[in-house]
Amino acid sequence: MTINDDILNRYLDGELGSDELNELERLLNSSPEIRKRMDALRSVDLALKNIEEESPSAGFTSSVMAKLTGKSSLSRSQNYLFVFVAGIMGILSLAVSGYFLVKTLNAAGESSSQAPDFSAYLNSFISTLINITSKIDLSMIGAFISLILIITGYFFFENLKHLKKYSR
Repeated sequence: MTINDDILNRYLDGELGSDELNELERLLNSSPEIRKRMDALRSVDLALKNIEEESPSAGFTSSVMAKLTGKSSLSRSQNYLFVFVAGIMGILSLAVSGYFLVKTLNAAGESSSQAPDFSAYLNSFISTLINITSKIDLSMIGAFISLILIITGYFFFENLKHLKKYSR
């Protein structure tokens, strides 16, 4: 039988079968090295059994629940920020797309007297994009994007303030 700490711990816990028990007791009587290991494990086992169990303070549960509730309301406000930013970006993209579509339809309608096909719309759309980006209209698009970034930054830093407040 190979003696390791697992077998010695099972002996201390009374979990060995009768054959293993007899074999181990014979080895303990004949080997000072195994007896020394057993004494060390026995002292550790005794020390662990004598440790007093600690219980949480009276307000521990209410304190943990208050912190959890505070964090959940913070995550809700972060979700609102995400929805707000996504909504603003959606509205901005719809406005820009609508602007380009109106310019394209106007340009395509002026170039031909009959209903234009898809390639005429596409050519008109590309030329409108080139004209818009080469003129002053580009600064207007940049102003909208800057405004969105400023608003997003404001709400981001407001959320950081609340995060610091709840984490204390």
